[in-house]
Amino acid sequence: MGAAGVASTDQAETSPMGAAGVASADQAETSPMGAAEVASTDEVETSPMGAAGVASADQAETSPMGAAEVASTDEVETSAMGAAEVASADQAETLPMGAAGVASADQAETSPMGAAGVASADQAETSPMGAAGVASTDQAETSPMGAAGVASTDEVETSAMGAAEVASTDQAETSPDQAEISLMGAAGVASTDQAETSVMGAAGGTSVDQVETSAMGAAGGASVDQVETSPMGA
Repeated sequence: MGAAGVASTDQAETSPMGAAGVASADQAETSPMGAAEVASTDEVETSPMGAAGVASADQAETSPMGAAEVASTDEVETSAMGAAEVASADQAETLPMGAAGVASADQAETSPMGAAGVASADQAETSPMGAAGVASTDQAETSPMGAAGVASTDEVETSAMGAAEVASTDQAETSPDQAEISLMGAAGVASTDQAETSVMGAAGGTSVDQVETSAMGAAGGASVDQVETSPMGA
């Protein structure tokens, strides 16, 4: 029920129901039901039902049902049902049903049902049903239905239900590498680059570039280029 565990070295394990575990070195494993974990080095594995795993080096694999993962190097693979992935180098591949993949170099491919992918170099493709991607450099394509994404430099990705993520440079990576939050309103804040909020209105703010809020009337402003709000009176 909302307890937080932080370990500066190796492992942080938290019980279910929204607890958060952060490990600065190797592994962070959390139980199901919305826990969030961040590992700055190699591997993160989370159980199903909305947990989030982030690996800054090579691989991030999450179980189905809305988990999100970010890998800063080579490969990102997410399961079906709304997971989001960002790869800064080569590949971004997402499964169907609202997942979003964005690569700052070559490819941006999104599956149907509202996911949005924006790449600052070559391609910007958004699927139908309301997700929005905005990039201040090359391309801005928004699908119908009003969700808003703002990025001060290159990329913005939003999931199918109005969640928003912003990266102030190229990729959604936090202080050292990344911050991810689970699906039910938990907030993750990193003092360097980005703030990502979950689908149910939680807000994450960063001291550098951007603030984004979820799709139910909160307002997000970016200190550089764009300000866009969601369609519920913000």
